[in-house]
Amino acid sequence: MGLNSEQRVDTALESFKLEGWIVVSDLDGSLLDHYSYSFEKARQALDLLRKLNIPLIFNTSKTLPETLDIASEIGTRSPLIVENGGGVFVPAKSSDGKYWAGENELLHRKDWISVGTQRSEILDILKHLRLVKNLKFTSFEEMTLQELEIHSGLPKMSLHAALNREFSEPLLWKDSQANLDWLSRTLEELELQIVKGGRFHLVSGQHDKGTSLDWMRSYFKTSKDSLVKIMALGDGMNDLPMLEAADIAICIRSQANPPLRSKHKTILTTAGTGVEAWNESVLDGIRKLQANQYLRTE
Repeated sequence: MGLNSEQRVDTALESFKLEGWIVVSDLDGSLLDHYSYSFEKARQALDLLRKLNIPLIFNTSKTLPETLDIASEIGTRSPLIVENGGGVFVPAKSSDGKYWAGENELLHRKDWISVGTQRSEILDILKHLRLVKNLKFTSFEEMTLQELEIHSGLPKMSLHAALNREFSEPLLWKDSQANLDWLSRTLEELELQIVKGGRFHLVSGQHDKGTSLDWMRSYFKTSKDSLVKIMALGDGMNDLPMLEAADIAICIRSQANPPLRSKHKTILTTAGTGVEAWNESVLDGIRKLQANQYLRTE
């Protein structure tokens, strides 16, 4: 008895090479649980990406130290986009061409590409604007470790890494929408921006999670004529530029935020939420891509 097309694709999943695709993902609320920061429920998809040697790039508002810890724990060897596109960490390439390492293996830096405005400059501007408009917010710089633990939900061991920012400043906003709109307009005039994330509003230079994706396409090109395509996954408003710049855009349904919509891009929204939805989306996406390639070879 012959196999049907779905069975043939499933049989081939771990042996068929998927050329030209990379996966770019947000962390909190997508690959990481919104509350526990665990990625355990994504292990099936992570294992498949590892077996197929498909690069997984983290694109996050987290700092470089935070993101390095997560990348090392999971074992990915790809570049890391941090602080909402403010900087790109480029690891030393593996001699065997693998984009994955063993779990808990430390990444070694090859290059550090600085894109954003320095945090010290951002803090000076925020302090001035607060006085001008009597704005009510608390920045990371002003929080004690105890306050940061309460508002971020981060474990104590991760708090210092979260504070070690270079290109952005998260705010706990306590003021009106009208004052938030004023701050947004004023920052734009100063070539800065404020973007809502999962828990905080993030002030940074005028870069976003989409600005580094063209660079990623160039980085992963294997030849002059090759095309690099991107599957991107995220759940928050700050993920929208990344999803709009991708070839396949997947919104991980959030319990905290409405589904993302775009005037320029078709964005698929998961039925489920959080890490389980991320896991299913990656598995389903790879299965569909490989089905198309597999069936064309028949």
